Amino acid sequence: MKIRHAFSDYGISTATRKIPFSLKHYVEWQIGYDVPIKDKEKFELTTLKDEKYYFLGANNKVKTLYELSEIIYYAKQLDLISLENLENTLKYLEKQKQFIEDNFIRERFRSHQFGGMDFCFSILELKTAIPLLNRTAMLKEHALLIIHKTNALMFLEMLKIFGLLSQAHHSDVLKILEKILQN
Repeated sequence: MKIRHAFSDYGISTATRKIPFSLKHYVEWQIGYDVPIKDKEKFELTTLKDEKYYFLGANNKVKTLYELSEIIYYAKQLDLISLENLENTLKYLEKQKQFIEDNFIRERFRSHQFGGMDFCFSILELKTAIPLLNRTAMLKEHALLIIHKTNALMFLEMLKIFGLLSQAHHSDVLKILEKILQN
């Protein structure tokens, strides 16, 4: 949980049990989109362990869907994201191949090659027994991010952004979209 005083500012971590939540608070979520099947610790966390979800990543490691791509897979299964949206995203990214090859600067995104990317969203997206706004957090309180028809496309847009970061991300995201469309 972070707070920022102006939209252009970087957020800073905040003591949610001392400072009441306001519209300046937001969640910063570091999320990945795949996991090498040999990374036993993270592989255990994916629900899509079947070989039909495996693909060869740009780094020549066999990977499966994880975190963001899992969310998109299940959103497709639940008709929260349409086949048409997935196909359009795939087509869009396929058209960006030459642009990415011509303009990608390796050093700029090196720090994200093996980690997740931070995505931010308002605390108003979180569901709790008592709304968060204008109160402090309770001890060990948890909140839920409910994925539904009106926000599911946000996750597909996140994956699209990953697919534009570098040639390696682009290649992996295309393969992920193909796996989701096949299954």
